[in-house]
Amino acid sequence: MVALAKVAALALLVTVFRNEAWVSHLVQDIRTWRDFFLATQAGLVPYVHITKEYPVLGGALYWAMSPFVRAGNLGQTVLVHGLFMMAADLLNTVLFYRLARGIRPALALAATLLFAVNLTSLVMSPVRYEPWVTTFVLLGLAAHRSGRYDGATFWWAVGCGLKWYPAFFVAAQEYRLWRVEG
Repeated sequence: MVALAKVAALALLVTVFRNEAWVSHLVQDIRTWRDFFLATQAGLVPYVHITKEYPVLGGALYWAMSPFVRAGNLGQTVLVHGLFMMAADLLNTVLFYRLARGIRPALALAATLLFAVNLTSLVMSPVRYEPWVTTFVLLGLAAHRSGRYDGATFWWAVGCGLKWYPAFFVAAQEYRLWRVEG
């Protein structure tokens, strides 16, 4: 069900709504990667031969996406981007369900569906790379809940390589450990 909703949302984005002004705004960040895609497809290596004002793992993610992108075709680029993000979204659905089931089994399915198919997720996930940040946050949370605090810090640090905000999870964990365990 989640996969169908994600596929439907992406299909609508790249077909029915592709010429809408709000979609043009949504895909603006993807549009800015065009020169990066062209450069990496020409054999240049990010952060060695070319630079991009983005966190290091953001460049690595787009470098991995580059072979599948036709940089001159924005619609195809958005489709590939959406598919890469959908892979993370589906993984996140599984991770979230496992976490929710461990906390409140009776509400796990409903909470997971709210997490995975809410309107913000359906509209924004295909055009931002937050799904991958969320993956590392959830992996960190799973490690934290099982008492593997170093593992939690590792996954959240990887998330920080994409966006800075997973650092708050590290800080919250360390503060809690300091307050609880002294």
